[in-house]
Amino acid sequence: MYSLNLNDLIVPEPLRNGIVHAQRVGPEHLELVVSWLVDFALESLGEIDNPQ
Repeated sequence: MYSLNLNDLIVPEPLRNGIVHAQRVGPEHLELVVSWLVDFALESLGEIDNPQ
């Protein structure tokens, strides 16, 4: 289990200054987020690339 002390959180300057923004993931992002999760599992966790 991980924890994050929010007092230690460093917000990147472009986000802090409004140059970029963050938003909540919604149903319209499903395909992109699943793709990111699969890529992460393959690259970082050593998962095997298969249809399952």
